[in-house]
Amino acid sequence: MRKWLALTLSVLLLFSLVACGTTEGGESSDVPTSSESELPTSSDTPDASSEPDASVEPDASSEPSSTTGSTATTTTTTTGRDTTTKPTKTTKTTTSTTAKPNVQKNILCWGDSLTDGMGMENYSGKKYPDALQALLGDEYKVWNGGYSGDKSVAIMSRQGAYKLTTKDAITFKAGEKTVKLGLRKEGFGFVTDDGTVLTGMNVQIGSGEYKRSNNYLLINPITIGGESYKLGTTFDGVDKAEDGAYYVTLTREDASAAKTIPAGSKVVLSNSHMSDDSYCEVILMGANDGLGTSEADTNTLVARYQKMIDHMGHDRYIVIIPYWGDGAHTEGFKKAFGDHAICLFDEINADTMKSVGVTATQSDLNMLAKKKIPISLQYSKKAPDHLHLNEYGYKLLAKFIHERGQKLGYWK
Repeated sequence: MRKWLALTLSVLLLFSLVACGTTEGGESSDVPTSSESELPTSSDTPDASSEPDASVEPDASSEPSSTTGSTATTTTTTTGRDTTTKPTKTTKTTTSTTAKPNVQKNILCWGDSLTDGMGMENYSGKKYPDALQALLGDEYKVWNGGYSGDKSVAIMSRQGAYKLTTKDAITFKAGEKTVKLGLRKEGFGFVTDDGTVLTGMNVQIGSGEYKRSNNYLLINPITIGGESYKLGTTFDGVDKAEDGAYYVTLTREDASAAKTIPAGSKVVLSNSHMSDDSYCEVILMGANDGLGTSEADTNTLVARYQKMIDHMGHDRYIVIIPYWGDGAHTEGFKKAFGDHAICLFDEINADTMKSVGVTATQSDLNMLAKKKIPISLQYSKKAPDHLHLNEYGYKLLAKFIHERGQKLGYWK
């Protein structure tokens, strides 16, 4: 009887253990531990090292992405030393991210030698577009579109405000790679869309023959009738002593066959497309136009500036009022362009000069009173021309442009 009772108890105990499903240590082999239930698997949660850096802009090449997956949410209740985890319903979520392109905003500075920075060495950083770049920082790219000796029509053509075509047919003989077009000062075969013959464009700078830093808006390569060419220069048959006198040449890539470019063919200069995507443009031109100080001359200059502004397709622009002629153009430009126009004689004083490291002399102040650029800011103190600035003058010009852009809300 005792043996039968012991056997029965043993069988009951065995069935009890199987029903409870315990292991040898008394823990369930099917129920996860609290640490397993609270920590998602590596396939559900990105590694910490893969988290995006909030301080870094996404790459411009990044495409918008859409990801769909399961997201499990858990609710954890803690009481004393016991921790209970209750998984909630798993739902599918869709996240769409649009990357912000990390693109610099282009600031285009158009002009002649006053923008090019006559007397300031290339790569020196002393030209006003370089000084403006230093003030704005890496979010912006400041381009120098200043060509010494350029007339307004040439500057307008480089910007794209004027559309160009060939005035006459241009012929290459078989085997002839380069042809001479015409004198720079007299016109070299291109006309604007209003019939003006293009003259006074400094092809030497635009073709890159004089090495410029990599922020220059060059002319080459150009296209004529959709085909690629390069403008160049030659002094063949020209007195080199004559200022700005040289022939403009046109070079083609394939010289194997004779070719004629028809009159009226469309001409596109290399950087004339930059205004299509500019953020802000700065204009200072007219010093080589031969205009006087009459109201009619002021109106002519205003109209040329306005044509460039219209071509921009936006209203983020700053114009430097022509400061030659004892400030004769000031009122006309202020009336036309309002706060977009900077008058140097309103901005230059002893304090602003001191801000760039120049102590104004009494002579400087006397010149300002007469609407002339102070001698301490001019390129040549021995033979001042009241036009060209030295590095301190350019720093001041950049400072005024930067401050005006802040006032207009273009940058911080």
